[in-house]
Amino acid sequence: MSYFVALLLGFMAQGAMGSRLVKGEVPFAKVFVFFGILGSFPFLGWLMYNFNSFMSSDLQYTPNIEYDMFIDSLTLPSTVAGAYWLLVFIGLWRSAGRLSTGKMIVSRYFSVTWLSSAAACFFIIAKGPFVIFIAAYFFAKKYWARNNEELANC
Repeated sequence: MSYFVALLLGFMAQGAMGSRLVKGEVPFAKVFVFFGILGSFPFLGWLMYNFNSFMSSDLQYTPNIEYDMFIDSLTLPSTVAGAYWLLVFIGLWRSAGRLSTGKMIVSRYFSVTWLSSAAACFFIIAKGPFVIFIAAYFFAKKYWARNNEELANC
């Protein structure tokens, strides 16, 4: 199921990358408060609910099987949360570019929190293949756009 969600997120990435949030057109304070802090609560709640549900169950398996079941219970919410936090990071980073130099440096420093949250979701919990797919998609999209632009300018 989570592989399907990752593919779906990859195909929806082009639309998300065209949003005002990701372009940096929304003021930094609004992105930070509404998308960064308030928008993260549902995802944190979903992750904690799945974590608590797994930990409160009385499983009698070997440690390796329990670990695999634990990771599988968090794969879907971590995939969705990781994609959301990645978009929030991009929005924060780009909207901080419109601030004065000192504020921009501090804002970008704190925006890395969302990048590290997304990286933790993708690499530790979601086992990494999703990031590789999404990164390959963005690289190919940028590469094709650059080549098409060069051909148009000939």
